Amino acid sequence: MQIILKELHLQNFKGIKDLKINFLGGVNKIQGRNGTGKTTLFDAYMWLLWGTDSLDRTDFGIKTYVKGGDTLHGVDHTVTGVIEVYGQEIKLSKTYKEVWTKKRGSTEAERTGNTTDYYINDVPLKMKDYTDRISSLISKDDFKLLSNPLHFSSNLSWKDRRDVLFQSFGSVTDDEIIQANPDLKYLNLDNYSIDEIAAMNKATRSRLNDERKELPIRIDELSKSKKDYDYEALEFQRRFLQPTLEGVIKEIQGIAKNSAELKATQDQIQKLYDEKTEIEDQVSKEYLKAYDEYNEVQMQIKEKQNALELAKQRESVKENKIKLLDYEIQEHEKKLEYLRDEWISKNAEEFDQDTLLCPTCRQEYPEDKALELQEMFNLNKSKELERITEKANKTKLIIDKANEQKIEINAEHQENIVLEEIESLPRPEKVYPQRYYDIDSKIKDISQSEKTASRDTKDLEDRKARIENEIRELDVKLTSREENESIDRRIEEYKIKEKEIAQLYEEAERMLYLVEEYLKVKAELVSNSINSHFKGIEFKLFDVQENGGISETCEPLIDGVPYSDANNAAKINAGLEVIKVLSRIKELSIPIFIDNAESVNEILETENQQVRLVVSNDNELKIN
Repeated sequence: MQIILKELHLQNFKGIKDLKINFLGGVNKIQGRNGTGKTTLFDAYMWLLWGTDSLDRTDFGIKTYVKGGDTLHGVDHTVTGVIEVYGQEIKLSKTYKEVWTKKRGSTEAERTGNTTDYYINDVPLKMKDYTDRISSLISKDDFKLLSNPLHFSSNLSWKDRRDVLFQSFGSVTDDEIIQANPDLKYLNLDNYSIDEIAAMNKATRSRLNDERKELPIRIDELSKSKKDYDYEALEFQRRFLQPTLEGVIKEIQGIAKNSAELKATQDQIQKLYDEKTEIEDQVSKEYLKAYDEYNEVQMQIKEKQNALELAKQRESVKENKIKLLDYEIQEHEKKLEYLRDEWISKNAEEFDQDTLLCPTCRQEYPEDKALELQEMFNLNKSKELERITEKANKTKLIIDKANEQKIEINAEHQENIVLEEIESLPRPEKVYPQRYYDIDSKIKDISQSEKTASRDTKDLEDRKARIENEIRELDVKLTSREENESIDRRIEEYKIKEKEIAQLYEEAERMLYLVEEYLKVKAELVSNSINSHFKGIEFKLFDVQENGGISETCEPLIDGVPYSDANNAAKINAGLEVIKVLSRIKELSIPIFIDNAESVNEILETENQQVRLVVSNDNELKIN
């Protein structure tokens, strides 16, 4: 669609008493000294269409000032313009006037406010109908974007600039990014967004890093719990003491060999000692078995705790994805409802037969003119209904896709892990049965009952007791060797676990590296895609941070120089190129107002109508 400004007529507007300008469809040059009203023309044009000045202010002075700082009263302030759309001229007019009211009992009227009258083709309209008619031709955002070369890069925030570029030229797909770097295919982009992949792997890396720090501490604790004995020396000592003990026992037995009763007593004592030794062996076996089970349970508890934490993280990600999809569905359903209402409203519109009457003489137009107006109304209505239907269909597709994604997410399998709460798990100890202590007591009783034998073999019995005690102590120390072997097995399991964690940690690091590569490739592809549409200006769409990450931005560059540091001429031509490209994309051509055009030696040509405001030595406005 092309809009051409044909005529602009100012009456008592910001100091201009009466000025009428007829514009050409190409380049229009308006020159004069500062203060002669060049910018006022642009302000009048903007006020006529949108109720603002050229700086997009709604609260600005329309009236003419007189000496003393007061404004001129008793006159109307009018701007009338003629624009051409689809080859048809449309006359727009706005009049800002004072409201004077005579109060009861007063002979003079007082000014009680201001009002604005609106006209299209000399037909009075309400403000809403007037603004709706203009908005049906072009949105205010598109108008500001395509009529002022400085608006895009100077007035819009970097986020708004970025949105305009992405909406106009689109983004790149995951397939295009993977094609540029095949290694990125290892990212699970079919099921997760790049942000979700980054968040999951950062959480995994943090958890593994904690475990990796904890394992050396456990290994060190186990290593310190090992007994540091010379087991060969202990075995040698044990082998030495056993024959000695046997010799002492034989010597005691030899002294009492003539006493059958004493012999029987000694046999009884020996049997008790043998039974006691069997009990000690059985207790040692049960202790070692319980110690291994204790270590195994500790390991299983830790593994279940880790698995439970991972399952919770996955469930949290799943819930967040569903919440985001629910929000997206609600927003688009609201949009769909709005489009339905808009379609019904537009479909109900009927051709206003009053438009077939000449607004001046109120006679009917000729039949061919009337038919042309009715066809134009039907054509515009049909196009608008098609546009609304297309938007509604796209919105339905988005809702359907979001619902499908919810179904897929809900169908994902989540492992159900139950962790038994164990407040404390006591460390295994050697527990001897009561029979063990009963044997000691019985041996003592039998020995005391043999007073005669005791007197004869007292020294030998004392020596025998000392040797037995030494052997028991050696056996306790030798038993720790089996404990050390169990500890070594546990340490080896932890070392294997360390290697597994290291591999998983490296995999998480690799995924995070691929995420960074993805963002870098996307940044390059998006930047190249958008910048390929421009020649004299390019856009820096991503910043590389000190840590290597990528952050979004949208900074215009002119020959590599930031837009804010460029001179005014470069800014104007860069803005004209933006308008030129966006006009082609949006299929919109509207008049461009170029203020301070004298600062540019060669102004970029456009297909749009141009109104160049030039500072010169002329005391009155000169129009070429």
